[in-house]
Amino acid sequence: MKRATVQTPTNGSSPPDKPSQRGRKLFRTTALALAAAGWLSANCTANAASLDRRNTSAQSETTAPVSLNQKVEIDGERIRLGDVFTGAGRNADRVIANAPKPGRHMTLEARWLGRVAQAFNLDWRPQSRFDTVEVTRRSTVVSRESVERQIQTAAAVHLFGAAGAQAGQGDTIETVMDTRLEALHLPPGSDPRVTVSRLEIDPRTDRFSAMITAPTAGGRDTRLSITGQIYHLVLAPVPAERVMRGEIIEERDLVMRPMRRRLVASNAILDISELVGMSAKSTLIQGRLITSNAIEPPILVEKGGLVTVTLRMRNMHLTARAKAMEDGAMNEVIRVMNTESNRSFEVVVTGPSAAAIATPTLGAVQDSALLARR
Repeated sequence: MKRATVQTPTNGSSPPDKPSQRGRKLFRTTALALAAAGWLSANCTANAASLDRRNTSAQSETTAPVSLNQKVEIDGERIRLGDVFTGAGRNADRVIANAPKPGRHMTLEARWLGRVAQAFNLDWRPQSRFDTVEVTRRSTVVSRESVERQIQTAAAVHLFGAAGAQAGQGDTIETVMDTRLEALHLPPGSDPRVTVSRLEIDPRTDRFSAMITAPTAGGRDTRLSITGQIYHLVLAPVPAERVMRGEIIEERDLVMRPMRRRLVASNAILDISELVGMSAKSTLIQGRLITSNAIEPPILVEKGGLVTVTLRMRNMHLTARAKAMEDGAMNEVIRVMNTESNRSFEVVVTGPSAAAIATPTLGAVQDSALLARR
């Protein structure tokens, strides 16, 4: 039997064995596993980096500085998150409440704001109950005076016709609204002009009911029902300034003012010519109607004063002086006395310290002649 001989290589290393078929399969399997592991590792690393970037972005958006806007003015019908909070992020356009009506305002309380901030993941919490927001909705303003003018114009056309209203008869009425309306507020951008779409007047009581219509920017009309009272007016002279007792009324002391007819007394003087030249019996108040018992003809002849007496006859013209025994106004009959004979006779006041003998009597003629000779 031959013994096997093992040759040793000169380099001192054992020669590699020829790989078996089973070893090659194991090698390929191991290589594929390592490659798959490498790909998964790279993919997970990339996904983790992308996720980290998204988380960082979301975190930076969520943790952006958030502050409360305590005074807010808006135009629309909705309040949005970005109106109330600065730094609201991508949820800024989210609606959180209905806006007040145009021209009005509302207050958002601190506790409610805290719940809203928490619901949208905002880094804000109220520090006290004073962390509130006052929301005001902008508006187009139509003044009360403008509404009243439209109603008065419509009432004038209703009562006097279009021609009468154009002729100025509308100035003879006054409309007073029952509605406590300071102004009519329309959405921003609306036409501020209003119209009277309906008007009814009770002829017995002069009560009216009107429907005011105003077009809005959104295309929907705003309607307002208004009731009130119509007053018929008369023009009357009243003092422009206070007139003291005893002063003579001049035309420049008076102005014409419209007055409600139902408030005009039956003895009120409406003709300015009946006042000019008259004397105030008592103090006349500025802007107040003047009644007939508040004036009197001015005193032209004072009691105890000297009066120039004139006697006119067909062939005679005498002028004499006498003493007034009483006060006398224009065209009033007073008694004067002949200081020589101590006889009195009647004269008619014709002006300041002047009088005339209207119906001459023998005694009056004699007294006048006697005074004339002196």
